[in-house]
Amino acid sequence: MRWRVSPSWRSARSTSIPTASHPFRCGTPLLPGSMRQASSATSSGSASTSCRATCARISSTRSHGGRVKLVQEGQHLLLVSEDRPLLVEIERHKHIAPCLIGRHLSGGLLVDPAQRGRIKQALLQFGYPAEDLAGYVSGAPLDIALRGTTLDGRFFTLRDYQQEAVEVFHAGGTSRGGSGVIVLPCGAA
Repeated sequence: MRWRVSPSWRSARSTSIPTASHPFRCGTPLLPGSMRQASSATSSGSASTSCRATCARISSTRSHGGRVKLVQEGQHLLLVSEDRPLLVEIERHKHIAPCLIGRHLSGGLLVDPAQRGRIKQALLQFGYPAEDLAGYVSGAPLDIALRGTTLDGRFFTLRDYQQEAVEVFHAGGTSRGGSGVIVLPCGAA
């Protein structure tokens, strides 16, 4: 099974690959109701044990989403949480500790900026995905434009769902946007 999870942790979809013995889909968007539907489908025996375990892990990880935040404070990249015992546990975790460079006066954990991606992956594996609010450094602008017609003269534009995906990803240029991956299906012309 391949899982696609949105940057905001609000949707996930499982799709079967050719070697899978069954197709199974959790709801999209992944809302509490659709997770219950997926759970009932898995408990009724219509899905494999690995699928049930995966649904349980997604549900558990979603419940921890937002408890840990990655923020920029001045020149420092910080990992913060209102749950102080959780920060202590994170600080001691063998895969997360190498990404940290100390404690900030505010109580947050100082993150090595070069380890930003690694710490986010380690936190996800730990079951506490970080909400990345640190934003990005603006680079040099790159002006691009899509052509209005294809080389053979057919009309060309983004489909509505593609444009919506881009807008959600960009998030109006706020620090909540630009982090993650957009996975769009390939479509026939």
